[in-house]
Formats: sequence, structure tokens, C-alpha cells
Amino acid sequence: MLGKDKTKELTAKVYELWERKVVVPRIRHGKKQTVETLINEEALLLAKYLRNETQLWIPRVVNSKKMLTINKGIVLIDK
Repeated sequence: MLGKDKTKELTAKVYELWERKVVVPRIRHGKKQTVETLINEEALLLAKYLRNETQLWIPRVVNSKKMLTINKGIVLIDK
């Protein structure tokens, strides 16, 4: 169990992580965004795919060695 000071420090560090900028274009505008915004936007894009509102979902954050594409229920991994 963390003490009060350590809990406060951990909370501040986690918040700092969510507020870091990443170079991934936003859905609407801009070239950078926070990690928190990126997670929310990716969740929105995945939800649209799962509700059949879009035919294709390509994650904007992927392993640099592999490309993942989900198209009509088929997961494609390019090496």
C-alpha cells in the first residue's frame, strides 16, 4: 500500500503520461495530440467498425515491424 505522498506522486506521473503529446494526426485537425485523446479516438474508430458503420479499421498506432488491418472481419498482418 502506498502512503499519501507516494500516491500523490504516482497520480501526478500517470496524469503526465496521459498529457504527453504524440505525433499521430487527429481525426479532425492537427498533427499532434495527447495520449488520452489518441486512445479515445482509436476507441471511437473501432466502435464504428464494430457497429458496421465503416468497412475498414486501420489502427493508427501499430508495431513498427508489422501492419495490422481489419477488413470485414478478417485480420491482416503485413510483415
